[in-house]
Amino acid sequence: MIPADAEPRLTDKSTEHGFGNMLICIAGCLIAWLALTGLLSLVPSQSFSDASANSLFILTWIALIGVFATWAHGQSNRGSTLLDCGPPPTRWALVFNVFLLSSLALGSAYGKPSFLGGDSLEKALMYASLTLVFLTAAQGRIQFSKHGLWTYASLVRWERIESYCWEDKYTLFIKLRNRLIFKRRAIPIPPHFRDEVTSILEKYCKNLNQQPPVG
Repeated sequence: MIPADAEPRLTDKSTEHGFGNMLICIAGCLIAWLALTGLLSLVPSQSFSDASANSLFILTWIALIGVFATWAHGQSNRGSTLLDCGPPPTRWALVFNVFLLSSLALGSAYGKPSFLGGDSLEKALMYASLTLVFLTAAQGRIQFSKHGLWTYASLVRWERIESYCWEDKYTLFIKLRNRLIFKRRAIPIPPHFRDEVTSILEKYCKNLNQQPPVG
């Protein structure tokens, strides 16, 4: 019999944590975009609107390459799966982005106007690549593997985990070593996997500092 709470779910704590990380990402992207736009606008042949569009394309492609490189490296180094905790609870949002970006890609390919300037084919390729990123993340699962914790589309190796604690019935927080930002991650875990997850963390994480569990 499958437990009623067999799938990971969002809680107030995990939502609050994720929202905070999202704001940091947005702020960082905005600062990088403005800085690169200012730099490109110094080129005599570039207007400010062209510089802003080109800087957005450059940053997007850098991010795409980084995401796929991280995914490929994690897949090749994760090892066998020890425990599968199911799909992430935000999968619906990822699927929505897949449909949105694929629609923008098709619209750009057929020359439909969009809020971005630049060549239609260039925009279509960018949107199509972003669609693949969100599709990859939407197919991801929360899994504990031999060499680390797999979430969405990346691997957190065991040696990078400094400590962990259970903030509530559904949320595991892990603290990462040697990070200036995003030191803590909220991992939604179904309650009936809690003992197995704790056992795996204790076995595979080195020099682990466990904080007292909550709940």
